[in-house]
Amino acid sequence: MADFIVEPQNGISPLKLYNQVKSCSEFTPEIALNVLKQTNNPRVMDVLFEKIEAALQLGADYFSYREALLGMVAGRDCRNTIKDKIGEIASSNGDKQAFDEIAAFPVFIGRTGGGHHILNLIAYGQKVPCPPCYMKNYSGLVMAPNVKEADLSGCLDMPVAVADFSSYTQLKKLCLKGLRFRDDVGSLKLPTGLEYVDVSNMKHKIYDWSVFENLHTLVIGLKKGDKLIFPHNLQNLHLTDAQMEPKTLDKLKDCQTLRWLKISYGTSVTGVKGAYFELPQTLEELAWHSVDDLDDRMFQLDKYPNLKKIELVSMDFEGRKLSLPTNVVELNLDFAKNAAPQTFDFRKYSKLRTLSLQHVNLHGANLKLPQSIEELTLHFMTGTSHRTLDLSGYPNLRKVCYLANFGETKPDAICIPQGCVMAGTMEVKKNVVSALRALFQKNNSR
Repeated sequence: MADFIVEPQNGISPLKLYNQVKSCSEFTPEIALNVLKQTNNPRVMDVLFEKIEAALQLGADYFSYREALLGMVAGRDCRNTIKDKIGEIASSNGDKQAFDEIAAFPVFIGRTGGGHHILNLIAYGQKVPCPPCYMKNYSGLVMAPNVKEADLSGCLDMPVAVADFSSYTQLKKLCLKGLRFRDDVGSLKLPTGLEYVDVSNMKHKIYDWSVFENLHTLVIGLKKGDKLIFPHNLQNLHLTDAQMEPKTLDKLKDCQTLRWLKISYGTSVTGVKGAYFELPQTLEELAWHSVDDLDDRMFQLDKYPNLKKIELVSMDFEGRKLSLPTNVVELNLDFAKNAAPQTFDFRKYSKLRTLSLQHVNLHGANLKLPQSIEELTLHFMTGTSHRTLDLSGYPNLRKVCYLANFGETKPDAICIPQGCVMAGTMEVKKNVVSALRALFQKNNSR
């Protein structure tokens, strides 16, 4: 439908153009399209339609004037009487569906002809990457009717009219993270064919997602009292900055298509201390980032045998025993706090290939790894019980990433197997730094 959008370029004055069209003796489809490029004046649109209608009555082919007729409708604030007449002509020529689609298109070409009051994103086509912008001077935005992906994240002072996306029936992916409307929004209106939606950190007021049968990925924030109803075919769920109701979490176990779950950043369970809920057995990837108020049993993950990738980032392990499924492949314990020494014995996880322990204090524990380990990240790891970390006995190890701080208990050296790549640096000794500083000062004094 975007092919029918012809935006005026402020060419010939409306009065002059009106007289030219009115007095034109040899009217053609090319002339009609050229008029659309010059103006959107209602009186010019009236006489333009009169000319096209007369040509059709004299036997002209509808499809030769189709682009001009639908162009008069697409995004234009022209008279409704003209739109109705064009609709009748389109219907009589079997073109009603095309007319209905273009007539439902949001108006973005105003009577001033400039269209500057509407953010025009049509040029992006099927994929709209809108940078965060301040919408104070706009009354709306418009995208191509066949748009499939749109990212409006971070846009501020968005007019309420933008909350209606229902006319974009081919839209599959919509990101509205952090979007702010200038007035209160009753509810977003979204096409039911969506497959991916991000409505985190914004007022969305959509809690029943069961009508979105194709929705496989949902990123959403919740407030106290919000009762979320999951879509039937949900595969990926990210709850962020959420105050979750216990009843909502209890429904997670019934999401038997769920493969990936992430709960992150400031998320808590409303009114519950030590919350416990079951996860679906279908879950393959789990990520908890800074989640509070969880029961100790939530760290017993060995009962979910399909879990292959686990992230427990910025979690407090004090008094808790971590138990993982034996076939876990990737594990991230970055910023883990107060973990017991036995936590760092990973030998029983015989399929573990990737392990990350950034900013983790071992508190004197020995790091014990399975022979399957291939990639290891130890940035700013402290509290080691030995001055040399010997990793030479792990033949599958291909990459070690390590950075160190001054003044911490950490390895002085890391031994790695032949063929392994070392990324990062060990600590540069203080006396070396002092010598370099003295040399620099000496050179500058010359």
